[in-house]
Amino acid sequence: MTERRWDRTVRDQLALGRLLPLAGTAGGAWLTESAASAALRRTGEGVSGARLGKVSFTAAEGGRPAPGAGFPAPATAPPPGPLVLTATCGVHAQGSIGEVTEALRPVLAEAARGVLGLDVVAVDLRVAELLDEAPEPSPREEESSGGDAGDEVPGGDGEEAAVGRAVLAVPGVAGLARRFGPGGRAVRLGTAADGRRAARIELTASGAHALPATVAAVRGAVAGVLGADAEVAVLVTGWRG
Repeated sequence: MTERRWDRTVRDQLALGRLLPLAGTAGGAWLTESAASAALRRTGEGVSGARLGKVSFTAAEGGRPAPGAGFPAPATAPPPGPLVLTATCGVHAQGSIGEVTEALRPVLAEAARGVLGLDVVAVDLRVAELLDEAPEPSPREEESSGGDAGDEVPGGDGEEAAVGRAVLAVPGVAGLARRFGPGGRAVRLGTAADGRRAARIELTASGAHALPATVAAVRGAVAGVLGADAEVAVLVTGWRG
C-alpha cells in the first residue's frame, strides 16, 4: 500500500468514528458513530429552535464481554452494554434554552433506542452556541463518512455475489458499502469456530425502517443463501435518510 493510500485509509477510518454495538443482536451488529450522528441530526431537526452539532457515544458502566462470533468485534467497538450519548447543540436565541434542551433530550433518546437499536441510558446535551436565526432543515443527502459510498450490484454466480444481491433486496438497505478497513469488501464469507458458515455484511441503511428490523431481515436474507444456521455479522457504516 502506498503512503498516500495509507493516509487516505487512516483518514477514512477516523471519519467513521467508533463502532457502536446494537443491543440484543447475537452474532454481532455494529453501527458507526458517523452513521448514528447523521441519523440523529435528522431527528434533531424536528425539534423547534435546536440544531444538533457533534454527537459522540461512550460506554456506560456495566459493559459486557462480546459473545464469540465467526467475525470478531472490530477493535474500535466497545463491548455490548449501555451507552451515554453526548451531543452539542445550538439554540435559537429567542427560545428558552431549558425548554429546547428538555424537548430535544427525549427525542434523541427515543431515536437512538428505537430507530438505531442502541442501548442508550443517558443523553448529555451541551449548548455550544446561541443562534440568531431559527435553524432550517439541511439537504437530504447521505452523511459523508469517507471512502466509497457503495458497491455496484454484485455480478457473477459465486456465493459472495448471491449474498450481496440478497442483501440489496432487503427493505431498509440503501446499498452495500466497503468503507471499513483497507481493501475492504462488502461481503466477507468465512467459517465460525463451531464449523458453521459465517458472513460479515457491510451496508448503508436507508432509514426507511428501524435498524434492528433491517438487521434481522438482512440475516434472514443471508441465511436463505448460506443456510439457516449461518452466523451473520452486520456492519452499518452509512446512513441515507
